[in-house]
Amino acid sequence: MKRLLAIVCLIAVAGSQLCRVEAADPEILAHAIDSRLQSQFDAEQIIPSPRADDAEFFRRLNIDLVGRIPTAVAALEFIRDANEDKRAMAIDRLLESPEHAEHFANVWRALLLPEAETDRQIRYFLPGFELWLRQRRAENVGFDVIVRELLTVPITGTEERPQHVLTNLQAANPMAFIAAKEANPAKLAATSTRLFLGIRLECAQCHNHPFDQWTQEQFWNQAAFFAAVQRKGRGPFAPVFESPETKSIALMNDTSKIVPAVFLDGNDPELHTQTIPRRALARWITSSENPWFSGATVNRVWGQLMGYGIVDPVDDFGDSNPPSHPELLNDLAAAFTATDYNLTELYRSICRTRAYQRTSQQTDPQQSEPGLFAKMAVKPMSGEQ
Repeated sequence: MKRLLAIVCLIAVAGSQLCRVEAADPEILAHAIDSRLQSQFDAEQIIPSPRADDAEFFRRLNIDLVGRIPTAVAALEFIRDANEDKRAMAIDRLLESPEHAEHFANVWRALLLPEAETDRQIRYFLPGFELWLRQRRAENVGFDVIVRELLTVPITGTEERPQHVLTNLQAANPMAFIAAKEANPAKLAATSTRLFLGIRLECAQCHNHPFDQWTQEQFWNQAAFFAAVQRKGRGPFAPVFESPETKSIALMNDTSKIVPAVFLDGNDPELHTQTIPRRALARWITSSENPWFSGATVNRVWGQLMGYGIVDPVDDFGDSNPPSHPELLNDLAAAFTATDYNLTELYRSICRTRAYQRTSQQTDPQQSEPGLFAKMAVKPMSGEQ
């Protein structure tokens, strides 16, 4: 039985007043998204592009949700279908297909393991890592679950008998994330904050961030959560072990200064003697109280589907790069949290919007700015697509 979605949105109503609405239907969130965008169009007297025809829409939807163009037979069948709800039905059908889970795995493998593009050794991890991603997406687990499992993959080895990171090429294996980063605390911290919080903290690795609030100490506070993970040897296949008592780390260019594991919001984690620090970090990152997780995730999905982020680049949240539509970003983040980080509902809602279904053909000079979302952006294909 489909779970009732407790989506709380803001929707424009008569008299330009706002009301809070609880919805069990993605159409409600889709309408809220379009209402936010329409408010700006009205204020700036922008005429958005018209609705894409069925051929353009169906091609776009297939590329975005299953990673390939539709067959000629499928496209003609969709175009000839007289059902008024055929677009919503196509969205649901593609999201439920095995090809969607496979495409999701391709997209996130490229984000999580970019090293595979240049390191042949890391490519040995790809079958198992992609299988793990496909399985989790096919099961429609919350994105918070995927992130926690990725960051807290069990390490059972000891210093005397470290754990092998790859024993079966075909078995589902999220360990690839740690192995590809060579169990390096700095690499793991930088990647985690960028992908899951939308913050480019790596700029603060050797000095305070030149354009944002982050300090060098804050970068190494995050790295300290991964300092317990160590490896015996060099390279991605080096076996690993974990020392739970290690909860601090030295700064990169000042080894005399040791900093503890501290959350990016400044709060101290409760780390007991045998508490594994990265588990505390994973819980904090995916907490509903975290000020960045939901916003960063919905912004990344929005950027994938719309071709341009509400914050763009999608992984560069900061005072110097504010969102183009902050209320819209807040609406999406609140709805995502309310649905227990359900990616299917997020994809479904965005794809049902007028914004997503507009043509990419420019029909007015004011539509040229991509951050307005007055027309669909022309998106480059990935290698897999």
